[in-house]
Amino acid sequence: MSGFLGMYRQDGAALDERLLDGILQRLPFRGLDAQNIFVECDFASCFSLLQVSPGRQSSRQPVVLDGRYWLVGDVRLDGRLVADLAKHGPSPEEGSTDEELLLQAWRLWGEACLQRIIGDFSFALRDASRKTL
Repeated sequence: MSGFLGMYRQDGAALDERLLDGILQRLPFRGLDAQNIFVECDFASCFSLLQVSPGRQSSRQPVVLDGRYWLVGDVRLDGRLVADLAKHGPSPEEGSTDEELLLQAWRLWGEACLQRIIGDFSFALRDASRKTL
C-alpha cells in the first residue's frame, strides 16, 4: 500500500515544506514508483506510490476534480463504478484512475458513494468550496 500524508490548516498559517520533505524521506518503504510533495495555501500532501496495478493509480497526489475535491490516499476499487457512474451522466473517461473514479462518485453522491464502492482504500478528501475534510 502506498504511503501518504495530507495536511490542512484552518488557521491560514503557512505549511512547512521542509516538514513534508522529512516525512517523504521516511516513506520509501511504502513505494519508490513515484514520490511527490504538494503545497498550496492551506493544504499540503506528500505521497509515495507503490504501483500494484499499472494504470489504475495516480502517480501524483493530490488528485483534484473540478478544483473543488482534493483526494490523498491509496485507492484500489474492485467494482470500478464505471457502469454506475455512466447511468447518471457521461461515462468516465477511458483510463481513469481509481482515485478519479472515486472523486466522480463523491461529486455525484457525496458521502453516500461510500456505500457503492468495493475495494481496498484509505483516503482523505477535502471539499475546498465547503472547507471541509
